[in-house]
Amino acid sequence: CDYAVALCYFDEDDQLVPVELDDDLMDDVFPVAANIVADEFGDELALMRTPQTLTLVGELEDEEDDEEEEDESVDMDDG
Repeated sequence: CDYAVALCYFDEDDQLVPVELDDDLMDDVFPVAANIVADEFGDELALMRTPQTLTLVGELEDEEDDEEEEDESVDMDDG
């Protein structure tokens, strides 16, 4: 599943401002953000600079799924 994402910053009035895809700032911050995603998630997720928005490509795990897997693991260990 793919997810639309935005890179943002706080302006001088502490308002959250999205960086537009065609903004020169995006040219500077996108490679940094893409490397962070790659370092943190490896092959599971990738940040792509697609025409309409930034897109996070891959599977995000829900916390509920993680908890269920941990519970199943504990149950198997007990059995």
